[in-house]
Parts: sequence; C-alpha cells; structure tokens
Amino acid sequence: MKINEFFEKGYYINLDRRTDRRIEFESEMEKYGLKDFFERVSADDSIVEPDPIRKHYYCASTFFKLFKRIYDEGYERVTIFEDDAYFYDDGPIKGYDLVTNALDEISNFPDWDMIYFGGHPIREVDIVSKTLMDAPTILTLHAVGYTRKSIKRIIDEYVPFQDCAIDGWLGQRHDIKKYLVYPIAIPQRDGKSDLDASGNSVGVQIFKSSYEVVKKNDLTNEEN
Repeated sequence: MKINEFFEKGYYINLDRRTDRRIEFESEMEKYGLKDFFERVSADDSIVEPDPIRKHYYCASTFFKLFKRIYDEGYERVTIFEDDAYFYDDGPIKGYDLVTNALDEISNFPDWDMIYFGGHPIREVDIVSKTLMDAPTILTLHAVGYTRKSIKRIIDEYVPFQDCAIDGWLGQRHDIKKYLVYPIAIPQRDGKSDLDASGNSVGVQIFKSSYEVVKKNDLTNEEN
C-alpha cells in the first residue's frame, strides 16, 4: 500500500534556517507524488545551545510538541520524517517499492505500534516477513510510522529536556512493538546535523553496516 494511502497524514521536520534541506526533501518527495502529503513542521533550533548533548533535547522537544498536536487532532496513523530522509535506490529493491511492500505486510502484524522505514537495530531481531524485522531496540527516528496508541504512550511518559534522547528512550521501551523495514528503504543523507550531538547525519554507510550485522546474526542463528 502506498504511504499516502496507509497513513492519514505525513509530516517532515525542518529548521527554518535550513532552506537547503527543505528544498532537497521536497524535491525528493515530489519524485514520488508525496510533496503535498508531507506537511512541514518548524523544528526547535539548538543553535544557541553550547552543550552538544543537550542539542538532542531540542530534537525531542520538536517531536513531543508534534505528537501532542497529532493526538489532539485525532489521527490514528501518521508518519513523521526528518528533512534528511530519502528513498534508497541502490539496493535489490527500490526504497519506495520496499516501503509499499512493507505497508502491505504490516497488516499481518496487528500488534504493531511503530514501523521504522530505516534505522539502526541493536541486539536481537527476528526477520518475520520478506520486508519486516521485529526489532525491539532501534535508534534514529528520521522516517517512522506511528499508531495513536504509541503516540499516547510517548505523551504520557516522555519528558523533554529531562529524559534521554527520544530515539534512545523509545528504543528502550521494548513493550512498544516496533518493526523495521528490511532491507534498508530510507536512510539519512550525509551532511551536517543541527540537532544531533555528533554534529553530523550518520549517512547511508552506517545504516548499511547496521543491517549487515543483522544479516550475519540471522544466518548464524539459522546455522545453530
């Protein structure tokens, strides 16, 4: 199912001063007829924050305010991208097609709370279908679909500017049911990050490395 048919609403997060990323993201989505589906959300800016760790809090604050808005507006299923997300076309299946296939398959797993279109799986995973992994611990939130249930959980329990980075916080909530699209469908572009403590987006090579570890672990488990 197409992303704009499966989800009621799409959003992308972008800093006002990063017009370059806004243009890049909207150009990418326009290729797939999704430009009008994604509403731009102005990100809280950490430019005056000297502490690189605390920069994560501004990212979390942006997400948290958006989650509250989504919940108040009554949506059941939404997707949120960051402005460095793009469809990966150098794998065996084009990223857009992989997302479409994964959204067809997620209907077989009605327990899902979040579906990650790209991410860094940590520790144990189970490959449960042609395009999906059951992955309790995942880092990054640059391209994720959410149910209303998962958003309510975040609103009730997460505290911006107090708890850890929001992707790490969610990654440690193993009772929030997470599925990761497999192989990689949407990574992040290489470049400067204004919200990440490292100062840089991780880039596709790091994503590919994460997936390769999972692939090796899965083969090892099959042999045992």
